[in-house]
Amino acid sequence: MLASAHNVMALLIAEVTQAWTRAFGVNPQQRGKDRWLTVASIIYAIVLVTAVIAMQVFLLQSVSTKLCNPAVREVREIYDKFQTAIYGENTYITVNGFHRGKDAAEVNMEGFRALAQDTKVAICSVPLSQPYFTYTILLIWTMTCLAEIRRAVRLLYATLISIPTVTYVEEVLEETTIKGMTRGMKFFIGIFCFLPRIAATMLLNFLGCRWLLSTVSLQDLFLNSLALEFMVVLPELLYNTFATDRGEAAQGANSIEELNGFGFHTVSGICQQFNAVTRLTQATILVPRQFEEL
Repeated sequence: MLASAHNVMALLIAEVTQAWTRAFGVNPQQRGKDRWLTVASIIYAIVLVTAVIAMQVFLLQSVSTKLCNPAVREVREIYDKFQTAIYGENTYITVNGFHRGKDAAEVNMEGFRALAQDTKVAICSVPLSQPYFTYTILLIWTMTCLAEIRRAVRLLYATLISIPTVTYVEEVLEETTIKGMTRGMKFFIGIFCFLPRIAATMLLNFLGCRWLLSTVSLQDLFLNSLALEFMVVLPELLYNTFATDRGEAAQGANSIEELNGFGFHTVSGICQQFNAVTRLTQATILVPRQFEEL
C-alpha cells in the first residue's frame, strides 16, 4: 500500500513509523541508533507535508480571491444585462445587487436583439448557456477530485482503521510489515496527513466548479478545467521532486498488513462508490443552480 502511493503523505507515514519505533522503543541501543538521522528524516518529511499544505492553502485562497470572485462578478454583470434586456422593468434586485426577471414577467426577445453584438456574444458564451457541455466538464472535474479523495480514504482505512491499535511501540513493526500503530501515531498521521488532504480536495472541488461556471468563454472553460488538475497532483509532484533516496527506500521497505480491504471489489464496496459518485454529481449540479439564482 505505501510503496504504491507515490506522494509525500505515504512518505510521512513510512518515516513516522520508523522514527516512532526508534525514538520511543524501550531498547536503549535501538533508541540511540542513528538518532540524528532519524530526527532529520522525520523533520524532512514533515517539512514536505507542511509545504504541500501551505501551497494548497495559498493556491485555494488565490483561486478564491483572484480568480473566482472577479470572474463571478463579471459573469453576473453580463447576465444582468441579459435579464434587463428581456424583462425590462419587470425585474427585482437580488441580494447581490443584480437584476432578475420576475416569475410572471413576459420575455421580450426584441430587447436582446437590440443589444450590441459584443454583448450578445458574451451572453451566449456564459457556460450555463450550454448546460450539457458545462455539466460534462464539471462532472469530469468532480470525478478527478473524487479519485483523489478515494486514494486518500483507502490509505486512511489501511493505516488508521484496518490495522489494530497497539499499546507498545515494539508491537508496531514485525520486520518490515506494519502490524499495528499506537494511538499517538494514528492521531499524528490523521491530523498531518489525511485531514488536510481530504479537506483541501473538497474545497478545491467547490472553488473549481465555481470558477469554471464563471468563465465567460467556452474555450477557456475547457482549458481552465485542465489547469485545475495540477493542484490535485501537487503531493505527487513534490514527492517526485524532493523525496530523498533514503525516504523512497523506507517507503518501499515498509508494508501494511492487509487485514480487511476497504471493500471496493465487493458488492457493498461498489454500492459505496456508486453512492459517493451520485452525491458528488448532485452537488455538482446543485452548484450551478444556486449560482444561477444569485
